[in-house]
Amino acid sequence: DKVCDTAPYDPLILMPGDLPLLQPDDLSAALLLARTHEVTLAPALDGGTGLLALRAGAVLAPTFGPRSFQRHAAAAARRGLSVAVIKADSLSRDVDRPDDLIDVMQCGSALRTATFLRERLKPRIRS
Repeated sequence: DKVCDTAPYDPLILMPGDLPLLQPDDLSAALLLARTHEVTLAPALDGGTGLLALRAGAVLAPTFGPRSFQRHAAAAARRGLSVAVIKADSLSRDVDRPDDLIDVMQCGSALRTATFLRERLKPRIRS
C-alpha cells in the first residue's frame, strides 16, 4: 500500500533517524506548518535536511544527503509548491561524524542522550 492510499489526508513527515536532540515542540511546529504549506523543510547545520514534510497531495522526491536542503527547496520551487522553513536546533543536529557526538553532549547537556554519551565516552574525552 502507498501512504497516499492508506492516509490520503495526512501529511508525510520524513526525518533522519539520528536526531538525538529532537524536541516535541519543534516537531509539533513542523506539523502545523505542514497544514498550510505543501512542503516544510528544516535545514541541518551541515547543509542537509533535518525534516521534510509534505502536505497531503504534494509530490516531491526526497533526496537526503549533502546539500539536500538546497535540492529540496529548489525542487519544490520548480514544481511551484509553497515552502515553509522551520529553523529549529533540535531538527538541525544529526549525527554523521564523531564530532557530532561531542556537539550533542554540549548542546543537550540535560538530555538523556547527552548523559549516556558522557558516561560512555568519559574515558576517551580529555578536558
